Amino acid sequence: MTIPQLTLTSASIAFGRSKETVKRALARAGISHVEGATYSIQTLHDSLAGDTRAERARLLSEQADKTSLENRKARGELVSISEMRRRLWEAIYLPTKQAFEHMDEELSPLLSPDDPNRTKAILRQWIEDFKKNCLKPIEDDHEKQNETEN
Repeated sequence: MTIPQLTLTSASIAFGRSKETVKRALARAGISHVEGATYSIQTLHDSLAGDTRAERARLLSEQADKTSLENRKARGELVSISEMRRRLWEAIYLPTKQAFEHMDEELSPLLSPDDPNRTKAILRQWIEDFKKNCLKPIEDDHEKQNETEN
């Protein structure tokens, strides 16, 4: 009795898979395809079944990762990027901005009692530069993020 051999084309029809899928399954099984080559049904089945097992293992791993993420979120171990942005905005940005807003008035008499107005002007310029270079990009990003979320 002769064991039937299938070409790549006949194998793809028989197993209902594309030629590329059959070729990839053979390659994963360590069999390199040569044009015109034929393969036993057992070889094709083992290659394609191995492909299915690998896909199932990948899927199970993804499901386990998803479940783990959901559990960590439920326990409060993870927060969204938008939530973290909001927390940073409230905890760092706003207090920093408010502290800098009135720094010139509070520090100028202490730094230069003889000419507090000149010191106040220098500090005011430094504060404006700081806000423009450091705080404005954060503020713009915050506004853009809020527009995206709404």
